[in-house]
Amino acid sequence: MALLPGGETLTGDRIPRTPSEEETGLLPRRSLVTAALVAAVASAPPATAAERGFPDLRMVQAAGMVSPYEARTGRCPDGMQPVGGGFDLPEGHSVAATVPVAGAGWQVKARSDAGATEAFDMTWYAMCATPPPGYEIVKRTETAVPNGEARSVTCPSGKDMVATGAEAKGPGAELNASYIFLAASAQVYYSVASGTSHEADTVDLDVYAVCTDHDLTVWSTRLSEGDFDNGDGPTLACPNGSRAVSAGFNLGITTSHVTGSRPRATGGSDWKFTGTDPDRSQYYLLSGLVCAD
Repeated sequence: MALLPGGETLTGDRIPRTPSEEETGLLPRRSLVTAALVAAVASAPPATAAERGFPDLRMVQAAGMVSPYEARTGRCPDGMQPVGGGFDLPEGHSVAATVPVAGAGWQVKARSDAGATEAFDMTWYAMCATPPPGYEIVKRTETAVPNGEARSVTCPSGKDMVATGAEAKGPGAELNASYIFLAASAQVYYSVASGTSHEADTVDLDVYAVCTDHDLTVWSTRLSEGDFDNGDGPTLACPNGSRAVSAGFNLGITTSHVTGSRPRATGGSDWKFTGTDPDRSQYYLLSGLVCAD
């Protein structure tokens, strides 16, 4: 499982998200890596203070045949920006990228677990909204990360994290984790990612965070964990009529695969996860949501 150093525990709902001025959010480097921090600020005009909380949150869904690692983007309507996204894959496939693209939408890439080159069906999703104040996408790139090791990025000081994204790159690469983690001692939220290459000992990682100015109407749920039957998984729901904005996942071991992380399985407040492990009848998954009142 991808965890940050220090054994931090997961915490509950609505924890203040303002990080300290000194916090960099970068993990200790355990290998020779190159790190780049890029801020991609959306060009669309921000929402007013009265429009905080994504009042016009909209899901975009598309489907089609794709080749392994072929990118597909759920396109946000004009004037909107991505604040979350997801995917649904057939059995025998796993996600390699689920990332925000400023000014466009949410992009997904996937692979065949057997290394097959044939095209397969894929569904991809974008959660879109008029960008609230301070909307910003932060990206960190690291190369030659040992399989299964985590890397992270944080939002600028004073901003909230509303979504996490990641891409695993390299031969046979897939994602093991892309989720929001709270370091309780520092009260800092991290976007955490890990990946595995099935043809090498290391993988390249892009780690993303979608950030906005501090807003108490947008908050993360407590992370849920458990063992699930292959092909199935949990459906998490935001409480009290709030709406699901984005979601994160963290597999227990690198032989497991995430096959689905999709919004609105039954309504506007929930999110469905699916996965599998070819070596076992069940797989372990840690998952969580970001919700908006």
